[in-house]
Amino acid sequence: AHSFESSMKSARASYIAGTFPISIPAFYRKYSIEMQKYPVMIAYHATVKSFPSELEAFRKVNELFPSRTALMIDTYDIKQGTKNAIIVANELKQKGQMLLAVVIDSGDLAELTKYCLQKPVSKKQSKDLLQLMEQLSLLLAHLEKRLFPPALPILLH
Repeated sequence: AHSFESSMKSARASYIAGTFPISIPAFYRKYSIEMQKYPVMIAYHATVKSFPSELEAFRKVNELFPSRTALMIDTYDIKQGTKNAIIVANELKQKGQMLLAVVIDSGDLAELTKYCLQKPVSKKQSKDLLQLMEQLSLLLAHLEKRLFPPALPILLH
């Protein structure tokens, strides 16, 4: 979010829609809601840009918040962001941890999701990416049921 106000509005909409817990303590305080014990930590664009490289940012965020991070993969180049997320997911898997999700927040989400799924580096990475993107599909399916009438379907891939 670009400002405190927009992050609070985003958190409110997320909470109303019933999506995964967010990590904005001010939101929980303002609405007297008990903060989730382990909220999702999203590596937003500003976080990613504060490191020398995207891969380094992804690694550090996962080091600080193991098994509860979502990585924003479209900060610079979505193709490289996808590869970096897969690298980090594989590293975490070797430690017995997991990458919770990946996030795409700009552009045509349906097309970019398809692009990410169709451009893997290997079959193994394709499988790993599919598991990560499943979280996004589940979120979109959940939002579709709650927010849109049957006449306005959302393309899920």
